Amino acid sequence: MNFKNKIKTNIFIFVIFIILGIIIAATGFLGIINGRLNNALFSIGIAYAVCGFIRIYRSIKLIKNEELMKQREIAAKDERNIWLSDRAKSYTFSFSLIFAAFAMIILFIAGKDTEATMLSYVICAQALIYYICYLFVRKKY
Repeated sequence: MNFKNKIKTNIFIFVIFIILGIIIAATGFLGIINGRLNNALFSIGIAYAVCGFIRIYRSIKLIKNEELMKQREIAAKDERNIWLSDRAKSYTFSFSLIFAAFAMIILFIAGKDTEATMLSYVICAQALIYYICYLFVRKKY
């Protein structure tokens, strides 16, 4: 797949983000879940939609500028940038698990057993997804 087609595929994904954002915002605004306005859902939905619009705008601007698109393609295929991106993802995942584990312990100490249990499920799910991805990548490469 060439770089221009990849950008067009990303535009499609950003349209999905906008649709999801509108659905989430409407759910929060109309109070579908608990019968009253939910500011968190409304805010998250608006943020998704706005981010989707911004990314679509930037992608269309990139498609129209051939020179900038060539520079971005070179940067996207540069081995050092790929390595840096992979390291950043790895550190982000590791730190998020560590912070979630500390938060879980603090919640248990504070007597918030339900919240701590839910957070422990999230930690377990992340670890399981990591392991499955590891097995997949190990076989692929």
